[in-house]
Amino acid sequence: VASTSPEPRDILHIFTDGSAYYGDSPAAGWAFVIIIERDENFFFGGWAAGAVPPDTRSLDDTQKRDADEQVRAFGMESDSQTAEAVALAMATWWLIQMGPMAAVYCHVDHDVLRKFADGQSRWFDPPGAALLARAFTRVLNGAATGITRHVKAHSGQPWNEMADVLAKAAAKQELTSETPVLFPKFLHEP
Repeated sequence: VASTSPEPRDILHIFTDGSAYYGDSPAAGWAFVIIIERDENFFFGGWAAGAVPPDTRSLDDTQKRDADEQVRAFGMESDSQTAEAVALAMATWWLIQMGPMAAVYCHVDHDVLRKFADGQSRWFDPPGAALLARAFTRVLNGAATGITRHVKAHSGQPWNEMADVLAKAAAKQELTSETPVLFPKFLHEP
């Protein structure tokens, strides 16, 4: 699969995943992978990933305070449900910043989160990031471009597997990012 940057006429496929690591120190990570469909061809658009809560070691004091406020506001716990929700919230936030596309398909392997984000079901005491993912998903759906789809976890779907590997690496803090903020405006290029 070749790589390219998205254009408004493109169809985007976004694969989100979250993962929790329960080793010496519990941690979680989120990731999403962008696949661009153009003229019946598929291109790798990039990826983004991070820790939950975000890794703030490289931030100055003001940035750390801002990150801590975001963590408190969105109930960022180091568990897999929160990581899944953060992945969908990050992906939809990135999409909103991209502007209109021909169509967007968010492939989510946490079906409860997918249905909650689409407004198809209730979730008793959801993580704050799930509420954020729901709000962002409504913005996408309101623009008539966003559709969420369930993809079975660990079924061999290569882009979902890539998101899973990235989320696990982010949970173990094996990835680094030039932009260690909660909502990325960037993608790691292929």
